[in-house]
Amino acid sequence: MKSDEAFYHKRLYEHVLAFPIRVFLRLVVALCFGIWGVENRSSGLSGNFICVANHKSHLETGLIMTILIWKSFQIRVLAAKDHFFKGHVFGTWFRCLVYNTCPLDRYTDKALEALDLPLKALVEWELSLLVYPSGSRKATTFKSGFAYLARESGRPVVPIAHVGTGRVWPPGRWYFVPGPVRIIIGEPLSIGSGESIRVFTQRVEAAVNALLAELSVEKTA
Repeated sequence: MKSDEAFYHKRLYEHVLAFPIRVFLRLVVALCFGIWGVENRSSGLSGNFICVANHKSHLETGLIMTILIWKSFQIRVLAAKDHFFKGHVFGTWFRCLVYNTCPLDRYTDKALEALDLPLKALVEWELSLLVYPSGSRKATTFKSGFAYLARESGRPVVPIAHVGTGRVWPPGRWYFVPGPVRIIIGEPLSIGSGESIRVFTQRVEAAVNALLAELSVEKTA
């Protein structure tokens, strides 16, 4: 197994292989899973950033990466090291190729050390990150690791909300069920001068929840 740092660095042939697969997945998601209502309010965003999304299904990573397909080359997805980087070698290789997954140790006693590589990716390698702050598909409360990364790197946070993915591919089921999916990519947020990590975490979580409320209103309209 290669080092954790090696997962952040992609060779040219890996980008070439991944792009047509992402295009194909975008068509599959759009045509088979009835995705609609995509709204990207961060289209003018330049430089690198931290995407923060609610988490209900493994489908979301592919969804977000295909919507942000022209930025997907620079996005790295933080994934649980204990879950995605143990077991089937081909599955690990495919996720790393297509979704740019990078291992994050979520059970370490040294939480800040686990964020050293993601921080380095933001500051030194100028990569973007996709983070699920709840930590699992069954949790809802945001953890503050992304806010620490935002403060230390100075990069903006892009809130993302989606509905429907939990019905299409819920935890514990290996197959998809076609159904409508909606997503909003919100306007970027930056941590304020003197704003604590805890307060910024709550502010971003509130922004994601507000987007979810918009999607719920649209659903019932």
